[in-house]
Amino acid sequence: MENKKVVLVVEDEQSICRFVSVVLETNGYLVETAGTGEEAINKCRVRQPSVLLLDLGLPDMDGVQVMKKMRERYSFPVVVVSARTGEKDKAEVLSMGADAYITKPFGTQELIDCVKRAERHSKQGMERFLPKKTRIQTGEFTLDLEKECALVSGKDIGLTHMEFILLSALVKKSGRVLTYEFLMEEVWKDTSLEKARELRTLMAGLRKKLEENPMEPCYIFAEIGVGYRFRDI
Repeated sequence: MENKKVVLVVEDEQSICRFVSVVLETNGYLVETAGTGEEAINKCRVRQPSVLLLDLGLPDMDGVQVMKKMRERYSFPVVVVSARTGEKDKAEVLSMGADAYITKPFGTQELIDCVKRAERHSKQGMERFLPKKTRIQTGEFTLDLEKECALVSGKDIGLTHMEFILLSALVKKSGRVLTYEFLMEEVWKDTSLEKARELRTLMAGLRKKLEENPMEPCYIFAEIGVGYRFRDI
């Protein structure tokens, strides 16, 4: 029992809270619940969860405010659950550090996959660990951080310096959606409209070199209106 991971479910709709709790408990997690943002913040002060499952529509404060407060204090992974489908809402919480965003209604497998992925991010400590490696591999893909190159099936795909910076940012946070603003900041330290256009052009060139068929990608996936994600490593 003590070895089970704790998921704090922050959700004010009781029917959804019960459903999520049953799914998580069936899959081996311990579940704690909170119906308001303030209750969630207080519970985290007492005991930090392994994963926070956060609804944005809370009765006492907006979930975005809760997300901001959590990220100021804690590093545990956060899965945002919301009925909001707007690209702006999704981009905002992802840029603040959310590990995943699920739109209601959602299925049991989608929920479990997101929680497990978020848990892996925490366990691997990727932001601290990956930069220390000189080579990062997944399948036929290899990123050589020391030589600033990428190989697919052992063949150098001929990246430009900017393409390498962009690809490195994605790989180091693999499995997470990185917003356009985050990637522009990483590559140019500039989030202007001009750089947004350059990002699309740079990404198109990178995917053409990396993917056998850019229309059916194996490595870099687009989250329309939000950003891009490199496949989970």
